[in-house]
Amino acid sequence: MFKMPRKGVVFRGTGKVCVMKKSDFIVIGCVIVCLLPFFVSDAVYYFYKTFNAEHGMIMSFLKFAILSTLGECIGLRISAGVYNRKGFGIWPRAIVWGVLGMGISMAMTIFSSGVPVFLKTMGMENAVTVMGESLSWDKVFVAFCISVAQNTIFAPVFMKVFKLKNRVALGVAIGVSSSAAGTSKAIEIGEIEGAMSGLAVGITGLITVVVTMFL
Repeated sequence: MFKMPRKGVVFRGTGKVCVMKKSDFIVIGCVIVCLLPFFVSDAVYYFYKTFNAEHGMIMSFLKFAILSTLGECIGLRISAGVYNRKGFGIWPRAIVWGVLGMGISMAMTIFSSGVPVFLKTMGMENAVTVMGESLSWDKVFVAFCISVAQNTIFAPVFMKVFKLKNRVALGVAIGVSSSAAGTSKAIEIGEIEGAMSGLAVGITGLITVVVTMFL
């Protein structure tokens, strides 16, 4: 995808050189400042968990609006050299991503409740109650089934309804919210979607392992 020359990062296909600018350090600094309180203050982390549990839809809107829009800004930085420009529309994008996040949260609620009930009808008697218990292979299996169902049934329909056409974005969206089964569905949609989904699964897993070390 890219190689490292002396003056920066050259992205193949565009020939553009991406060199660290003052704006990059400002963005990195802002991200660190925003995340640092969660690691150094138990009160802030407890407030976040409590608010997230009590106001799930609000937090879904905020998290998708902030993180997804930031991802688009980073994509613009890579392709055009800036984080924002005339006509890009950060606020409209944030609102759209927030609404999409609420839809995804709704789907997660439906599948996380419905799949265990389905598994119970298929003979797994503890499928409904096991998710509230300590970690076990049964709990891992139910969680895996929920992920598979959501990303093979809901994800393609969701993308069609909202007319999401960016192939890289589709792959990343499936990858960060799914397992290898979701990636197999992304491969069925297209090669680029499958590749980006596989990459997103790996990166998300690595980040999860690192973050859980501090929890």
